[in-house]
Amino acid sequence: MKKRFNAIISSLADIFFAYPCPVCKKNLDIKHNVICEVCKKDIVFFSDPICDMCGGELDGLLDICSKCIVNDKPSWNSAISLFRMEKLGKELLHLYKYSKQIELAHPLAILAAEHIKIKNIDFDFVVPVPLFWLRKLKRGFNQSDIISEIIAKNLNIPLNNSLKRIKNTKQQAKLVRNERKKNLIGVFSVLKDEKIKNSSILLVDDVLTTGSTLSAAANVLLEAGAKKITIFTLARR
Repeated sequence: MKKRFNAIISSLADIFFAYPCPVCKKNLDIKHNVICEVCKKDIVFFSDPICDMCGGELDGLLDICSKCIVNDKPSWNSAISLFRMEKLGKELLHLYKYSKQIELAHPLAILAAEHIKIKNIDFDFVVPVPLFWLRKLKRGFNQSDIISEIIAKNLNIPLNNSLKRIKNTKQQAKLVRNERKKNLIGVFSVLKDEKIKNSSILLVDDVLTTGSTLSAAANVLLEAGAKKITIFTLARR
């Protein structure tokens, strides 16, 4: 009787509380409130085979892509990215991050959680890449914080905010590769947290470009005793 009642309530909710696709505004089933299938076709998702080092698609016969072959080996163990930084994916990410359309965090993070589940990797914590407090104050939010919180909830994994940004720096997007590395020296710190030791961490950021920010953050977590770091980014340039 109780199950039947819950099913009726669920059906009524689907009828009266339909949510729109954030792109085309077409109503969606409340249980699948992400992005409609038509609009999803305009997002260039990464598909297997994937380069473990950067999360992008392989472009040869090796297990890593041609870009990762010539770049320095990253400090993380593996990488996952959701989509290419182009077309609708790029547009949604820019609207979320720069136009402060925070409501887009939910559909983007749900897509992310679904993608991570497919990888079937176990994590002890989800850790967002932090912003310096002054930049967060100016922007009003940290895009990685919100995405991480939703991912953690959907993966049923604890969120850990012990990684801190203790130094304000120039924006990475305005710097070339060599400048990015120098810009991140001494930027991150980990608050004393015994849970970090021997843990497997999903380190979350919005975009992977050169990987300098994520590498610096991963190094600090490893120095604090983390056993394994998998990075996740919504987009890969």
